[in-house]
Amino acid sequence: MSLKRLQESMAIYIEVGDKVGELGALSAIGYVYLDLKEDSRAESAFKQTLDFANANNDKEALCNALLDLGNLYINSRETEKACEHVERALAIAQDLRIEYNVARAYAALCNIEFARKDYKKSYEYANKAKELLATSEDAVFAARLLANLGNIYDKLGTQKQGSSATLEFHEKNLKFAKESGDNVLLCNSLMTLGDMVNKRIVLLLNKEQEDETGNHIYVTGDIVKKALDYYNECLVIAKRNADLTSEGNALRGIAATKRLEISSRIYMRNAIDARSTAGRFSLGLRRLMSGRQTKASGKGGSEQVSEEADLGEEEGRRVHAEGDERREHAVPALGRKDRGARQDQGAHQAAEGGPRHVR
Repeated sequence: MSLKRLQESMAIYIEVGDKVGELGALSAIGYVYLDLKEDSRAESAFKQTLDFANANNDKEALCNALLDLGNLYINSRETEKACEHVERALAIAQDLRIEYNVARAYAALCNIEFARKDYKKSYEYANKAKELLATSEDAVFAARLLANLGNIYDKLGTQKQGSSATLEFHEKNLKFAKESGDNVLLCNSLMTLGDMVNKRIVLLLNKEQEDETGNHIYVTGDIVKKALDYYNECLVIAKRNADLTSEGNALRGIAATKRLEISSRIYMRNAIDARSTAGRFSLGLRRLMSGRQTKASGKGGSEQVSEEADLGEEEGRRVHAEGDERREHAVPALGRKDRGARQDQGAHQAAEGGPRHVR
């Protein structure tokens, strides 16, 4: 909902004396300002709800206000301040047995510990929130929490919580994002998956680099296509919604994938094969033209054909030999240093993100 609509709604709530509606609209306005990066206005809105809660001894309203302020301070990287507000909110939510707010508090603590780089604690809080959200119908909240879990797994990087678990959670996140109708969340989810595939491509390129025999293909067309499909879907959604930030991110992802593809062994082999195919076509064309000349010129022409054919075969052998030589030296042609630089450049283009904040 737009800021103007929310302000109009709040005016109506004030006019009819609906304090619950007024507080809800005020909180929503705060989050709009937060998305617009107007933190001082967001803080002002959240503090008004806090003042009301304190004045009326409304514990549930107080819990909501503290969580809102906690999310604001997480966003502004004021970790200690955020933790103080969220822990107070958690105690109130547990006392009132409001499970949804307990889940919100755990999700906020998950973000706080992630910012502190304590990924194990972050993982514990995320799982606590996930258990409480099992029966929740808030698809956006669930999707953001799953995205956080995916990012935590990525950071932990252990055998138990490795890339397959990370991918699983991000794929679930994509499903929730599509159901939620939140296009920004959907674009973020698609970008995250594209970036994950690109990280996988970088690892596979490293394997190709270590394999000096030149016989093994690790980066296939399928994995490159998978990354491009995620980025292109994000691009379509971003253009449809005039979301320039997501559009720019999608184009960056596509460019990074293309750079990685060029560094792969399969790309170089296909280029060599294309050159060899062109040579074989040239040889066939020479033979065809020589055959026509034979019919026109008789015996004398046949001698000419023989000479032409020999030249064509010699050209074909030269192209094949050149192709074989290039195959043999395909990997050394891009030395370790050069290939590593290209891979690093591609890898640095992949998105590096912490957990997306759950409100």
